[in-house]
Amino acid sequence: MSQENVEIVRRVNELSLERGLDAIEHYLDPEIEWETRWPGLPPVFHGREGVKEWAARVVEPMQVEMRLVEARAVDQQRVLAAFRLEGQGRGSGVPTEMDVFDVYSLRSGMIFRRQTFYTEDEALKAVGLE
Repeated sequence: MSQENVEIVRRVNELSLERGLDAIEHYLDPEIEWETRWPGLPPVFHGREGVKEWAARVVEPMQVEMRLVEARAVDQQRVLAAFRLEGQGRGSGVPTEMDVFDVYSLRSGMIFRRQTFYTEDEALKAVGLE
C-alpha cells in the first residue's frame, strides 16, 4: 500500500498542474484536513471546498507553481513529498522560490490529511523519523 500511496501523491501533483483542482477531487477525502503555513491564511482548511478555497487564496497575491521533486513512503499510510515552489508577485512582479515538505496521510486511496513544513528535518520529526 505504501508505494501505491506514493504513486497517488505523484498523480495528484501531475493532475493539479495539468488540469487544476477539479481533476484531483476524487483523490481527496470529503473530510480532508488541509494544513498550511501560508502567511495570512488560517492554519487548516476543511473538506474539498476548503482545499479549493486554500488554492484560490494562495494565488490571489501571486502566480505560483508547486512542482513535486521527490515523494517517498514514510509508513503504510503516510507519504513525505518535497516540493519546489516558484512564483511571482502579481502586482510587484518580484520572483520568489522556496522548498516545502508535505506529509500526506492516505486511506482507501484518498488523502485525508496534509501537513506542511518548511524543512525536511521538521517534517521527519513530525512523523517520528528524526
